[in-house]
Amino acid sequence: NVCVQMIHLNETVTLSITIEFENKNISLAEVDMVAGKDIFQCVSFQVLLRVVLKGETLNVMQQELVMVRNPSDLLFVQTDKPIYKAGQEVKIRVVCLHEDFLQWLFIPFPGRLQPSLSMGLTQLSFPLSSEPALGTYKLVVEKSSRKIAEHTFYVEEYVLPKFEVLVTVPKQISVLATEFEMTVCGRYTYGKPVPGLVKMTICRRYVQNNLCPGIDPNLCEEYSGEANGHGCFSQVVETKTFHLKQNDLEMRIKAEGKITEEDTGIFQEAAGKEGWAKSQEKLPN
Repeated sequence: NVCVQMIHLNETVTLSITIEFENKNISLAEVDMVAGKDIFQCVSFQVLLRVVLKGETLNVMQQELVMVRNPSDLLFVQTDKPIYKAGQEVKIRVVCLHEDFLQWLFIPFPGRLQPSLSMGLTQLSFPLSSEPALGTYKLVVEKSSRKIAEHTFYVEEYVLPKFEVLVTVPKQISVLATEFEMTVCGRYTYGKPVPGLVKMTICRRYVQNNLCPGIDPNLCEEYSGEANGHGCFSQVVETKTFHLKQNDLEMRIKAEGKITEEDTGIFQEAAGKEGWAKSQEKLPN
């Protein structure tokens, strides 16, 4: 930017800003400035050589020499994740400002991707083979100006992920309660949440197993849904299904959870600590 500040201007003047380059004049701005006002005016420019102020009695010219150099372009390269397994697709994004560029992928074994010409942004991908070379892969992106950006990713042997299932139910459930909440969560051994389908089962069993043939001795409800970003699924359970006030049913409620991992179909199950129906309640006065 070039900025001009006028203080206590006593006459109307015209501000003109011009670039002089190779015997050519390019006007950037021509602004009338009113007398009696303090004025601060800025104009964006690339090369400034002359600023002129002209009025009836005021005539000011100032020249500045400005060094011109090629701008330093930014170049970025990234992949959609840092670690890949056999058969997975590697997605690449390259971002460059201003100039065309060539992308090259150099890998630990002979071979490379063909160069691709683009303007500013390009995205490409390639699949890993079923038995790729394991180790560190390097992406090398080179522009026509010879500027280079590098990014590494890793190809590792596929190991089935291990995770655990946690089931949470209230320790005590009042016989007067109309509902309670149950939560099932999945966590990998390294702490990350497990994406996938969650299934939960809640049951209350009859005390005597002498019911008529064909009658299930358990009162059960099942719920299912996708795990959220924290690897959990919660459900508000209505107690009317379990007849909490009936004495011919056990006073405990059993809860179980199951998570099926999204990518592999592998599942894990777990039982929660039993919730007990609390029969003694202090009624309000």
